[in-house]
Amino acid sequence: MSAQGTWLRDAGMAERSAWGVGGTAQFVYTPADADDLRRFLASLRLDEPMLVSGTGSRVVVRQGGLQGVVISTAKLSRIEFTDVGVYVEAGALCARVGHVCAQHHHGALAWLAGVPGSVGGALRTNIGVGKHSVWSKVRAVKTVDRHGHAHERQVTEFGIDSTWAGATRHSDEIVLGVWMNGGREKTHTPVAMAGARTVTQLFAIDSLPHVLAAGPVLAGAVRLDKETAQLHLDATAEAADLESAIEQLCAAASQQAGRAVNCRLRFVGARG
Repeated sequence: MSAQGTWLRDAGMAERSAWGVGGTAQFVYTPADADDLRRFLASLRLDEPMLVSGTGSRVVVRQGGLQGVVISTAKLSRIEFTDVGVYVEAGALCARVGHVCAQHHHGALAWLAGVPGSVGGALRTNIGVGKHSVWSKVRAVKTVDRHGHAHERQVTEFGIDSTWAGATRHSDEIVLGVWMNGGREKTHTPVAMAGARTVTQLFAIDSLPHVLAAGPVLAGAVRLDKETAQLHLDATAEAADLESAIEQLCAAASQQAGRAVNCRLRFVGARG
């Protein structure tokens, strides 16, 4: 195994989650940089279960825990400006990217300041603010496979919809970073952070009216404030309560919409 990163065993994921809930991961590895991640993957068994996590705003480990390795992208945070835009590593916080781009006159990416979590998570769920969506700004994606080999992938190689995006041809690869078109010709004022617990970040924009209307179905440890669009978890809430609340919201919103309404938040691991 690589010795440069941080290796933890039986790590609690609640404190690594923007939601403050979650079980235990068998292992958590935080690579020091992209090269360290490639070396780590090259040394990892191909059959070892693996999950990539940034701030934990879009993935929650169930109370029963997760077997395998969680790779934290916390230190993969480089932002580098190029002649045609900006290269951003997967662990960079969207809020930081938005503000840094605004300072460097790449105003067309300043809206990212209103997105919680990391760039990798934003790509995975095709996050957006208003008319902006993250994949509409992507020029190419840098990935790494389970053998530690890096690749440059084109946008056309990814399956993309309103709440999810995945490498349909290369499902075993991890996003290392992304080349984005900055756009110096526009200026957008960075907006306030919406927060990981805002349903505007968890559902596609055309589903939001149905989700907000479905709010009253929640009556337990998780509630939806219709005025602020925030999900509130009380002090006793666990991952199972949050998962149940999301399932109830999706079911009620789907019934109102007459179609499937899906959430960007994923739940992984064993049920407690």
